[in-house]
Amino acid sequence: MSKIAMCVPTYKRADIINELFFLQKELYERFDIDLYIYDSSPDDETEKIVKAWMSLKPNIYYIRIPTEMSSNMKVYEIFKGYGLEKNYDYIWMRADYLRYSSNVLEAVCTDISSEVYDIIVTDWDDIYKIGNKKYNDQLTFFKDCCGCMTLYGSVIVKTDSMLSGVDWEKL
Repeated sequence: MSKIAMCVPTYKRADIINELFFLQKELYERFDIDLYIYDSSPDDETEKIVKAWMSLKPNIYYIRIPTEMSSNMKVYEIFKGYGLEKNYDYIWMRADYLRYSSNVLEAVCTDISSEVYDIIVTDWDDIYKIGNKKYNDQLTFFKDCCGCMTLYGSVIVKTDSMLSGVDWEKL
């Protein structure tokens, strides 16, 4: 099992994806994070850019998603494992425009290396002023984290405890 897959749905934002690789490719490689680009663009501009970067970096993957698939369905399919080349301990869904510092990536990788967390919530711009906190009480957790959990890119889930055994057909 690999530690973490960062999954990035995108649509007609080839320039944003190119910037992502240009600015952060070294970080993802350093922290051993596999980066999946889920592209639903009607053209092949994003695909060309991703495939060019794939030839330089081994931890980048390109997945074509049907153009008509809604954003919510993309997330649903990714959590089901759509397009993943390996099994992962954690899945991190995130928006194509988010950029994380090495401090954030180091903290996340330290947390996932312990494998004790079922879910990790990041507040990428620290709007909610939560800091680094461990929760054992659901009410306090949702009171503090519910707002940032709705942000694309804030939730990292442990696959064996949060995604394994889910009745996807029922959902």
